[in-house]
Amino acid sequence: MKTLNLKIVMLLFIVVSYPLYTYGQDDIKGVIYYKGINEFKILPKYEEKDSLGNYVAGATARIYQNMKSRNKPVEFKLVFSDKESIFYMNDELTLQSERRNPTRKSKKEEIFYVNHNNKKVSWRNEYAGKLFLIESSLDTLKWSILEESKMIGKFKCFKARTVRKAVDFRSKEIMEEKITVWFTPELPYQYGPEAFYGLPGLVLEMNIGAFKYAFDSINLKPENEEINKPIEGKTVTHQEYMKYQQNSNLIDILRR
Repeated sequence: MKTLNLKIVMLLFIVVSYPLYTYGQDDIKGVIYYKGINEFKILPKYEEKDSLGNYVAGATARIYQNMKSRNKPVEFKLVFSDKESIFYMNDELTLQSERRNPTRKSKKEEIFYVNHNNKKVSWRNEYAGKLFLIESSLDTLKWSILEESKMIGKFKCFKARTVRKAVDFRSKEIMEEKITVWFTPELPYQYGPEAFYGLPGLVLEMNIGAFKYAFDSINLKPENEEINKPIEGKTVTHQEYMKYQQNSNLIDILRR
């Protein structure tokens, strides 16, 4: 699979974005809405034979099927300017979501704030019943930009991939989490869902494991929008937070 020359893509990004950054740095701001959902897949190893010899979902698979049936899309919101961004679950839709929606349950406390100027990230998250404010430097991920493209809405998007380190909540081991995104240079901002940053264009679609953020709508002339850094939670570094994840009890996590 071929990859695009990153220097060429970045040059295009600079040419497109230069007028925006020159003539109204404080005024440019937009809001993008995503639909988020867990795309559960039933693996063959979770199937078993019935009395007639047909393969059917086993006990583990039935649990996943039950979760999938209750798994409804929820709305996420990214507010951005040339200086900063904030990403979170849209409160209005959260209140309308089912109480036992597993997607809402795992994402409702998360807020991601990115400061473009000082290259810092503030991530508020609840884990095993405790609220944290994880402070870290803006990750410089190594993106592979591919030649594949597709239209998302009216925007031409390019495919990119990367990996990040994360804690597997079952094994407690550090793993590499694969990330696939679709971004558009037509919207010359380096932001995306969560705190992903650094591509030459706004990310409109993202897959992190089984979780997907899909583009829903965008407003480039929003009113009454604010970007405020989160302050709630115990302040820790990202390394300290990952250590806490490794030491947490799995039962406590599943009870939340």
